[in-house]
Amino acid sequence: MRFLSSTIGLSFGRRVAALLPGLMMLLAGGAAPVGAADSDPWIGGRWKWNFTMPDGSVVSPVLKIRADESGGLKATVRFRHATEVPVQDFRFSGDQLSFVVVREGIDRKATIHYSGRLVGETLRGTIESDWAGAFQTYPWEAQRLPETPDGNWKWTTHIRERKLEFTLSLKQEGDKLSGKLTARKGQGVDIHHGHFKNGEVTFEVERERDGEKIVSKFRGTLARDMIRGREVATVGKAEHTYEWVASRED
Repeated sequence: MRFLSSTIGLSFGRRVAALLPGLMMLLAGGAAPVGAADSDPWIGGRWKWNFTMPDGSVVSPVLKIRADESGGLKATVRFRHATEVPVQDFRFSGDQLSFVVVREGIDRKATIHYSGRLVGETLRGTIESDWAGAFQTYPWEAQRLPETPDGNWKWTTHIRERKLEFTLSLKQEGDKLSGKLTARKGQGVDIHHGHFKNGEVTFEVERERDGEKIVSKFRGTLARDMIRGREVATVGKAEHTYEWVASRED
């Protein structure tokens, strides 16, 4: 009986040890960003609309809303080919959104107030702008752009007592992905066989450590500024599977 008890205890201990990397990875994922629950309205992402300026020209601004490191939300707007402008007084509650953008040109400064309601994949509301002098009100309707893995991503993996931090830069061309994976204190390595299709991100990375090749295959689903999936790492004949939860960094 003592031998049986010891054997059961050893077997259980090995199972727990095998599960620890995955458990630690889940714990390292941290809190989900605001609006991450499936039942909550999600305002994050990129939004685009067309607007006719007082001089008759048409611009297509893009509003980019991302989760910040504190779990809140931050946003920028890009007009034409100008640099991104940070928004001010950003508020989102329930399905109501409002924010302010201050634009400075060569000969004028304009304050633009946006307010609207989230309806599915559309923002509908009004714009108040003093670009032409006195404040004027215009209808506003923005459409959510498709999610894309373009940009920078980060995540942390815990393996036993080791904490490994990674950053990943991705560029999408059609359904193909290129980019570079970098460890915190290591050199970046190019990704291979990268694809993005039907919301799924896949790629492979090859590295070498102590003369031994390591091949890691990543597969995850992109949703709400997160990629959630698995990494399968092959070292020699051994294969290890880890949870993969990456958050957008840009």
